[in-house]
Amino acid sequence: MYRWKRLNTIRYLTLSIVLFGAFLGAPSTAQPQADDAHYQQQRILANQYYSDFNNAQAQEICRETPPKPDDFDYRFICVESLLDVDETTIELMYQFYADALEADRINDAARMLSSIGWAQASIGNISAAFATYEQGLEFGDKINFFVLNDLMLNTATLYIMYGDADYVAKGIQLHKETIERFKERKQSHPEDAAYSDRAITLTYFNLGVANAFHVHKYDEALEWFEKVDINRNDLRKSTLIFSALAAYKTQQLELARNYLQQADSSPHSNEIDTQYLDCYRDWLLLNWSEISGLPNCERLSANTPVEVELDLYKRIAQHADDNIRIIGLNGLHRLFVNKLEKSLKQSSTIAASNAELNRLTQESRLKSQLIENEKALKRAEQEKHESQVTLTFAITVILVMAVLLFALRLEKNRKLAQQFEQMSVHDALTGLYNRRYFEQQIGRELKLVKRAIEEKNPYELAIFVLDIDHFKSFNDTYGHDVGDKVLCEFSRRVESAIRETDMLVRWGGEEFVVVSRVDKNTAYQDIANRIRLAVRSTPFVVNKTEQVTLTCTLGGIIYPFNTQMFSATWQTLVQLADAALYYGKETQRDCWVCIEHIETEKALQLALTEPLVKTLPHKNIQVSRCND
Repeated sequence: MYRWKRLNTIRYLTLSIVLFGAFLGAPSTAQPQADDAHYQQQRILANQYYSDFNNAQAQEICRETPPKPDDFDYRFICVESLLDVDETTIELMYQFYADALEADRINDAARMLSSIGWAQASIGNISAAFATYEQGLEFGDKINFFVLNDLMLNTATLYIMYGDADYVAKGIQLHKETIERFKERKQSHPEDAAYSDRAITLTYFNLGVANAFHVHKYDEALEWFEKVDINRNDLRKSTLIFSALAAYKTQQLELARNYLQQADSSPHSNEIDTQYLDCYRDWLLLNWSEISGLPNCERLSANTPVEVELDLYKRIAQHADDNIRIIGLNGLHRLFVNKLEKSLKQSSTIAASNAELNRLTQESRLKSQLIENEKALKRAEQEKHESQVTLTFAITVILVMAVLLFALRLEKNRKLAQQFEQMSVHDALTGLYNRRYFEQQIGRELKLVKRAIEEKNPYELAIFVLDIDHFKSFNDTYGHDVGDKVLCEFSRRVESAIRETDMLVRWGGEEFVVVSRVDKNTAYQDIANRIRLAVRSTPFVVNKTEQVTLTCTLGGIIYPFNTQMFSATWQTLVQLADAALYYGKETQRDCWVCIEHIETEKALQLALTEPLVKTLPHKNIQVSRCND
């Protein structure tokens, strides 16, 4: 329903066309050099198909002529044009992100995070989407105006779609401010006028959608839709259908019929799957008693956005006719089972509050950039046309501005200092590395393992997830202050038991992660045993008169667990280690359990979806554990 993300990818690809000039003329440092003319022709053709929203043809080109690993613009097209959005697609996006970071292509990494967040939201993983956008916003001034705007507007769109009333209002306000920002952008950067105009009209459309479907102010929705240029094929049918809906809700039936008639003669957009518009059309005709059923609502595409399905099925479920209402109720049930997580609103709102901190900081930076650009232009005009006296005055103004900018910098540093602990790669309580550091380093570790095996100098990576047994009960008994002291001492003992080359991370709460490079022997077992013994060998001091012996349980995974399965992501590996930890908790505690080998893809999927105690009898998963 919302269209913001795709607009910005068009901008990037337009810039990429300029970079494709390497085929026609002088070499460019921004684009890897192709070895032959055919490769260059193919990548230009794929770009053209993608710019025309012909994803199927773009994918065919990508299959015939795969992009080179360091050709990030062409790779971006090949990932973005994938027709089906699922977990596999998202894993490919994460691989692009990791490679771009390693190549110091920060802008490419950030724009792929924007795409990842949108993909996560489209399959119903809203909390993950907010976290992804927050991660992208942390790049700050390392990324350009367009990528930063894309991340901010996608975050604002999620506010509207999945936030509470306050966040919906924030999202709408941010869209209105975006219109003004791009109007200013047109003035300061005339070369971007066409893009700015497109951004403005698309934001008009998004504001119409927000008012019609989220705050139900249909009069205001009509006002915004009327500003949209319906000569644009990608927006025409959507705008007309939604205008008909808003007119119907405001009792303007003749106007609603007029919009619907125009929509009937308009093609569907090639940009995204908009077959759901036929369901909205059926719903209007049903309310006008011109049809008796909802044929297009009973066969919605699997690619229909979650928020669209939710809106449609809620409307249908409120119909007076029992048969129609059942269609809506069945649709809501399928949507809940297939896509929605429990407490979606609550979790996404919490995640949104974290993203809001970074969004405000970046929004302030964008405004400052626009102000500075405008003042720079004025200073240049004064230097050309004004006398020496005016120039002296301008210098005085510059000095005043320097003082103001210095004051702004102090204020910005104060805000950054408040967020420092959150953005640091160290845990505030224990001083260990945190999850952010782990995510920055683990991709490199996995690649090094694969490279070592290819170079016939193999080693493996052991990833352990561990936590303190019965720690919740301990906290309930002695209080969180004592619990924090125990966590610090626990961290110190684990750190003393592992090697300097091992990575120790506080994952959250009483849960920790250890990553160790090991040879193909029992080295990982020695590490796990040393950790267990270090924790339980000496009682923990609770107070001046009391000591308590605590134990821990470890769950581990060896990478690679199968030399044919190098593509496993770190998320998959942590999930497998967590499954081993849960198995150890269920069966014994004060132990370690490690998955050494997974024979087949089917066995891997079982290990990811079923408790380990159920999957072990299949004999395709090899597990070792301590015997004491």
